[in-house]
Amino acid sequence: AMDARRHEATVFQAPTSEPITLEQAKLFAGVTSTTDDDLIGLMITGAVQYFQRKTGHQTIEATFEQAWDGFPCEFECDWGPVGSVSWIKYYDTAGTQQTLATTEYWTSLSARPARVIKAYGIVWPDVQYGRPESVTMRYTAGYALADNMEQGMLVAIMELVRHWYTERGPETHGGGIPKDVPYTLAALIDSYNLRGYR
Repeated sequence: AMDARRHEATVFQAPTSEPITLEQAKLFAGVTSTTDDDLIGLMITGAVQYFQRKTGHQTIEATFEQAWDGFPCEFECDWGPVGSVSWIKYYDTAGTQQTLATTEYWTSLSARPARVIKAYGIVWPDVQYGRPESVTMRYTAGYALADNMEQGMLVAIMELVRHWYTERGPETHGGGIPKDVPYTLAALIDSYNLRGYR
């Protein structure tokens, strides 16, 4: 198969909670007042999104749909860790959406990023010529509970919240170029990167 263009995954079913609570974030940041609870709540959401975008690591479990312009040589998932692949669907040459049999592909969910490849001896079916996003995969990524996440991930998110709360301006070192986050925090976040350097 040709190397088909991959589109960015979209969230089909979002998480119902954040990996850290308002109470945990406030305790970590040393905040006792309730005055800024709404602000800290927004910062938690922002910190989770920042961590996820930087690493490709979904925190609390979500379901994604990702499309390709035809069948790629191998599928690579934007988000991890992938728990399961629900289905792969494609538009056949007549423009009818079909579901690919699970016997036609193998999953390598522990790979970084997670991969789906043709099973032995399988040839991908033809898709409708010229149709963008003709192949779609639905998969689940993330952790069922925050308790299942590594402690370092939770610390990184809480440290982001603490940093943004206490340092309202850009981070600089000796009057130098502003940094988005301190080096040690950036290094901790990068240690969970599933996508290679971003």
